[in-house]
Amino acid sequence: MSFRQFLGLGKNIFRSGEFKKKAILGAGVCLTAGGFIYQSILANEYPETIVYSWGYGGFGQLGLQNENNYYTPTEIEVLTDKKIKKVEAGKSISMALTHNGEVYSWGKNKGGILGHEDRLSFNMTQPERIEKLLGKKIKQISCGQFHMAAVTEDGEVYTWGNKEFGKLGHEEELKQEQKIKIKRGNLSHDYLQDSMLPQKIESLGNIKAKQVACGIQFTVVLSEDGKVYTFGYNQYGSLGYVSDQNSVTTPQLIKDLNDIVKISAGYSFCAAITKQGKLYTWGNNRNGQLGNSQSLYQTKPSIVTGFGSQNSIVDVSCGDNFIAALTQQGQLYTWGFGGDGQLGHGNKSDLYAPRHVEFKQKIIKIACGGSHAAFITEDNQLYQFGRGSEGQLGIGQNVASEASIRSTPNLVQYFKGKQVVDVTCGGEHTIAITQEFQKPNKK
Repeated sequence: MSFRQFLGLGKNIFRSGEFKKKAILGAGVCLTAGGFIYQSILANEYPETIVYSWGYGGFGQLGLQNENNYYTPTEIEVLTDKKIKKVEAGKSISMALTHNGEVYSWGKNKGGILGHEDRLSFNMTQPERIEKLLGKKIKQISCGQFHMAAVTEDGEVYTWGNKEFGKLGHEEELKQEQKIKIKRGNLSHDYLQDSMLPQKIESLGNIKAKQVACGIQFTVVLSEDGKVYTFGYNQYGSLGYVSDQNSVTTPQLIKDLNDIVKISAGYSFCAAITKQGKLYTWGNNRNGQLGNSQSLYQTKPSIVTGFGSQNSIVDVSCGDNFIAALTQQGQLYTWGFGGDGQLGHGNKSDLYAPRHVEFKQKIIKIACGGSHAAFITEDNQLYQFGRGSEGQLGIGQNVASEASIRSTPNLVQYFKGKQVVDVTCGGEHTIAITQEFQKPNKK
């Protein structure tokens, strides 16, 4: 694979203005502002990445070979030589994607949801490669609380984990009437409810996927032509349309959405960005996370305003019940549930409309988790805010719950002098990638 293919920029990547735009929107790698990686390519340098994790580790989701909490970033040594380009975190599970399209997973493995054939239900405390995906050349990954998903370079979507409500998109398996249970000692496993190994969503047919996003009990797929398809549990309108049944087992088109370039899924709501920079949301609105209505939920996508007439949205991230959106100028807006300070406005109030987070530097990457959030600045420094009682803010203290809350962005001191290029927030943990550039030895 060429470097330009890896970056997902196709041909003519050096066209004026195009690289910088795609760097901000990039689905695979968080590129630094000012063309940092662009300059490194021209200088014929090769990136080396280090992956760090911190926060709650009770299910092994930190990948540090134990189930302890960590209050400062700690290197995941198993991944050090794997050339990781992207990380994703769910409630108590984690994933990593390498430059050559291999996927690693670890954490809570109830029902074998991590995708490893020889691991049925035990927590996995260190990353292991998902063998079933070898050779698939994965370009994008996502995980929720009970399932995982991946998109190949050819646009195929693979899902695995808990099958409840049809969120894996494998309708034929849900039609079986008889549940088969296997008991091994105290272990009881229901094969109709769980799919241990990644399986292609055949019902997508010729639709080529660009991105997949996992909600709590549903899945969202973005196609290359800007269409959005959803399936799974439709409580609170999380699928973006009205259905006869509570669950939809195969991908269905959201007819009200077109020209979409990015999607994000929260606990039971979603967000999507159009190529014109408009933001749409739908689903559960109990805490104002849709940003455009006082209703408890919305079954159809509706536009979110309040960013200013000159601002277009280039990135969005959904937490459990709040949202963060990033403008093309690098300004951060947040709204929704704020009871743990995760909106970053210096208080713990909910917001029913977007509000600008006061911050002087340009922001290039955002991530939302259960009750905390993070962002990367243009100089590749990492900031976090929200609840930190399990160590997920990386402030280096084991403090009481209320004292752990940071309601404004705080610099993660550990990364001063390092280049942070990607970050993801799980339920109560955080994972980040740093990148260094080393020139090859001349013979």
